[in-house]
Amino acid sequence: MKKLKFIAGLMIFTMIILIGCGGVSSTKHNEFLGELPSIIKNYANQLDKKEKELKECTDMNKAFKLQKEIQLFEEKGEKEVAEYVACLLYTS
Repeated sequence: MKKLKFIAGLMIFTMIILIGCGGVSSTKHNEFLGELPSIIKNYANQLDKKEKELKECTDMNKAFKLQKEIQLFEEKGEKEVAEYVACLLYTS
């Protein structure tokens, strides 16, 4: 449940940042947030692709493998975002 809330919050934050940054370019540098919006957007797009692939999967073993990949990918994304934010806060 905590993970779901975190992901939902992250997605809402991403949408707000993307709207505020003026679009959906692959890499933009925000004056205040650096490349954080681009990092989150890229992870969100890749996560959406993996989840779509999981929904379309008909093989049970492949579905379990995809679910594990999604879980690891989410953890990697959360870690990278946290590290980037920590770096932003440290250098500010």
